[in-house]
Amino acid sequence: MYQRLSQREFVAHKGTAFTVIIEGQEAVLLTLVEVKSLGTRETGSLTIESFSLIFEGPTSPMLAQSSFEFVHDHMGELAIFIVPLGPIEGVMRYEAVFN
Repeated sequence: MYQRLSQREFVAHKGTAFTVIIEGQEAVLLTLVEVKSLGTRETGSLTIESFSLIFEGPTSPMLAQSSFEFVHDHMGELAIFIVPLGPIEGVMRYEAVFN
């Protein structure tokens, strides 16, 4: 089921853990560390907000650029496409962009 997510929803959960489900492997915990606005645009009668999320987690296993099932205690199950940004100061960083 398609679910439109807003920047505001994620801001409310900054600093909390999301469980990433990986088929055939142990789940990985990622923490939402940054929510950044990328602006808005008008499309007909809709206002579409663009934003990015930065997650941090363990350096191993490193998750590939792909869509994963994220589970959060308050937000529920979400399909999120992430891109690895690389390790920084002992943690792996990932970015998700919503347009």
